[in-house]
Amino acid sequence: PFADKSFDVSISSFVAHGLSKNERLIMYDEMKRITKHLVIIYDYNEHRGLITDIAEWLEGGDYFNFIKTIKNELNKKFIDVTIIHANIRSALYIAKL
Repeated sequence: PFADKSFDVSISSFVAHGLSKNERLIMYDEMKRITKHLVIIYDYNEHRGLITDIAEWLEGGDYFNFIKTIKNELNKKFIDVTIIHANIRSALYIAKL
């Protein structure tokens, strides 16, 4: 494992939605532990699409719960969270530490 505050920024891209809630919370804690300044999570937002819904249903991840809970999960783990919608179905979730 990396030492505490080893990185200025940590980034995750389209990982969180495929994890269970417990795994996501562990991921957020670990990103927070190893990061000095910014945690950036690029993933789905709450806007659903048919093709994505079908693909995620077939994949069997936690997408359907994730899109409902991501904001609340991050606000419980981080003090200052900004959400920037990158396109119609994805967003950058940026947490300042």
